[in-house]
Amino acid sequence: MPNTTIISKNYGRQTINVETLDASTVSMDSTIWKIVEHMFNEWYDYNTQPGAPMGKDIEGMYYGEGDQPAIYSKRGAIQQGVETLIDFLREDPKPIINTKQILAMDIECAFE
Repeated sequence: MPNTTIISKNYGRQTINVETLDASTVSMDSTIWKIVEHMFNEWYDYNTQPGAPMGKDIEGMYYGEGDQPAIYSKRGAIQQGVETLIDFLREDPKPIINTKQILAMDIECAFE
């Protein structure tokens, strides 16, 4: 069962082949990209809010610090998150998956 349909109330639906999908070719307009981008934005906002223990470090890693360039990019983090999601679906195939099920996966590990 290589095909999985992703259903999102906010971002529509998309059927992907988890065996052949390459995260580096996923469109920024696709459902899978938008879901992972939303997760990244939530993760970033939460972890860089005032008082967050690693807030300044995370900001520096993604946007640079002083004369030091950024070592991560938002696009790269989202792409890695898509790859992580695909890996989860390869390990535990599902014909249909929704946003709630995706949120329960540890996709955020790709952003750290």
